[in-house]
Amino acid sequence: MTANRSTQPIEDHVSSHDVLRSPAGVALLVDLAADHGMADVDSLHGTPLTRTTLEDLDAEVHLRDELKIISNILGGLDVPGLGIEAGLRCHAASPGIWGLALMSSRTLGDALAVGVSLASLSFCLCRLTVSADAGDSYGRLILDPSHLPSDIRSFAVERDSAGIQTLQRDLLMSSDVQLQVAYTMARPSEDVVQKYVDVFGIEPEFGAPQNCLIISLESLTKPLPQANQYARSMAEKQAVELLRERSARAGVAGLLRDMMLSNPSPVLTLDDAARQLTVSART
Repeated sequence: MTANRSTQPIEDHVSSHDVLRSPAGVALLVDLAADHGMADVDSLHGTPLTRTTLEDLDAEVHLRDELKIISNILGGLDVPGLGIEAGLRCHAASPGIWGLALMSSRTLGDALAVGVSLASLSFCLCRLTVSADAGDSYGRLILDPSHLPSDIRSFAVERDSAGIQTLQRDLLMSSDVQLQVAYTMARPSEDVVQKYVDVFGIEPEFGAPQNCLIISLESLTKPLPQANQYARSMAEKQAVELLRERSARAGVAGLLRDMMLSNPSPVLTLDDAARQLTVSART
């Protein structure tokens, strides 16, 4: 279920302020809330973000701000299955270079490999891991939300699973491959179950041991219609570099923010900050 690849996974043992994300996913969330009658200012409350910021493709959003926005939306709207609706808006082109790497991959399995390796650049909030069982000819993409605040875990699992289904259909340009889905949550009301059926074509398994999407290993060999090895190689290289740059920027910025908030002095000089963080003043 994995391919021989040169990409090295980026370490994800970081706190929430150490993750920078594309504004595209947040913009989709704010649009969703607006469609349900929630003002942008209410969705963005408690963050430094504005609607204008989210329209800047070069902007970067801290994970903590995205989580705050989701919390605002869930607190302001009572829409069961809202995460499913959010996932239907997560198309392949939305996450930029990450989406391009997937679309130009040779097969669905190849796209899965690069997608999971560079998932920090995607819309996904859950930690993704792949498990293949040759015995039953199926593979599992496991969605783990345990590192997220408890009040948004169900939403994250819903959005990520529905988003991955939407993405898979974008990549294949068809709905031929059916994903089975399992959730740890209890079975919801019939109207919410129908939302899942509309997305996946079948009713999910509820009360399962883990949240996962299940696909036949044979389906992973399906060729993608937009495969282009040169484009894939270029996109993957740029995606890896972008992820490294974001990790470096967010690491220093997050530590500096925490240090400033905990510093008893209202003034912190550049040299003092650099010395405490053991980095150069230029950094």
